[in-house]
Amino acid sequence: MIGIQIVEGIALLTLAWMLSLVALKPRDVRLRSITAVVVCWSAGLPFVMHASDGEYFLGLDPMWCQFVNHALIMTGAYCVVCFFSYSAFDRREAGARAKRHAVVLVAVVLTTAVATAIMPEELRVIGATVTSGRGIQARGVFSISLFYTAANCYLLYAFLSATLATRRAIRHAEGGLRFALLITMAGLATLVLAFAIFTVSSSCTSRTPMCPTRSGWRA
Repeated sequence: MIGIQIVEGIALLTLAWMLSLVALKPRDVRLRSITAVVVCWSAGLPFVMHASDGEYFLGLDPMWCQFVNHALIMTGAYCVVCFFSYSAFDRREAGARAKRHAVVLVAVVLTTAVATAIMPEELRVIGATVTSGRGIQARGVFSISLFYTAANCYLLYAFLSATLATRRAIRHAEGGLRFALLITMAGLATLVLAFAIFTVSSSCTSRTPMCPTRSGWRA
């Protein structure tokens, strides 16, 4: 709990600092994009905390809290893509790419919303606590598998897009900037690999049916 409070404190301080920078350079699209990342990922913290504990928050049940958290995470990832797009391409092309990426984001958010809405009442806490390790692995439930597979697929797509944009920016960079971009691309590539694993893992949850027992549900 103390660790989460420390993370929240750091997030708030970072957010305050980023907002002050935006106030100084309000026309800087890249700065606005990276600030939006901090806003989205900071705002998702209380939702994921309550979702992971299987608790209601702001009138939302745990699974809807998980939806809000994932929607904010995906929106933040979209802003990461925008940041690297505006860094690698001219303003016109970057804007066109941002619009195409936004269409994908909206489609996936709507998919996860539908998956959340159709999730059986008796499995909503299980579905919400899967990522925390406190809940039972909900295998064989289509809506839970759809929710996490769609979200992880989008994050894979977003960070892969950011990686490719960074690769393009490296071609035109020199010296210290080129080295920094190489490190950035390596970090993004690691995230791509991680989300590829998460995507395969979440899609596999539909392979084993769940069975009711006296103590709950088991695979």
